[in-house]
Amino acid sequence: MGRLMKSFFYKVSKDTAFRVAFIIGCAFAVILALLFLAIDLVLNTFADGTDLSFKVLSGQTMLTMSMLPAQDFALVIPIIIVCFVGLEFSQGTIRNKVIAGYSKFEIYSSLYLSGLLLYFMLIVPHILICVSIGSIFGGFDPNGSVLGVGTNFTGTVSPLFILQYVILGLLSYTSIVSFVVFFVTLFRSIGPCIPITIIILLGCYFVTTIMNTVISTTESMLTVAQVSGDQASITEAEKSLETVKTISNVLKVIDPLASMSMPTDVDGVSTYDNYSFFAGVGSNLAYAAAFFFGGAAIFRKRDIK
Repeated sequence: MGRLMKSFFYKVSKDTAFRVAFIIGCAFAVILALLFLAIDLVLNTFADGTDLSFKVLSGQTMLTMSMLPAQDFALVIPIIIVCFVGLEFSQGTIRNKVIAGYSKFEIYSSLYLSGLLLYFMLIVPHILICVSIGSIFGGFDPNGSVLGVGTNFTGTVSPLFILQYVILGLLSYTSIVSFVVFFVTLFRSIGPCIPITIIILLGCYFVTTIMNTVISTTESMLTVAQVSGDQASITEAEKSLETVKTISNVLKVIDPLASMSMPTDVDGVSTYDNYSFFAGVGSNLAYAAAFFFGGAAIFRKRDIK
């Protein structure tokens, strides 16, 4: 296993495609930060001298935005892993490893670890650049406001929320890599794996976005009903909200990316209740283990051509 991983690091150090992807990730982080900075400048221009307390570009917002696994540069990384692992088959590297005496389980494990390391080698610099630029221009407030989180798509965070958010993000990367390696070793071809990866990741992301919108809309309906004082409308809205939240709880188990993007709002502060956090942790670990051991079992039984 040690030699297989040493071979991975050597390959990465010489791989032009990795260098290009690394540069693109860093450049995209700068461009994203500059875009948010431009938005802040425009908002301040039209604020007519009023000091806006909310800044689009801030360290905490850049952290939550850059860590989302199915958005921006993070969506590109699984495709890079597909190509990286797929070339192992098309170039005959896997066959050479079998001939060299490595077991198929060792080879599959090295593919997963290589994909995971490749993911972190690309996403960590991207996140660090985003957070650094955001902190320079907007500061980093662990109790500040963020953009793009929760059912209201803006909200206030806390140190505990940020810690849990990072944990869920890191775990989602492990399940994504496990899923990608599973399909690449199953098809042993780059072609079908790229659309499968994109469709499933975007599907998980859009389902979560739609559910957040539905929850927000239902909560607004309940608020309107409470203001009107119509008890029948209030009861109906409460039942609708209960149903929607039940569906969202199920989604947090089925969709490994759901819990991360679906915090609850308590007194204006985004937070994860125990169910949401542990459902996200359990879902990602379960998917990662299922795809890893399932892929390893299939890989061991099939012949290497």
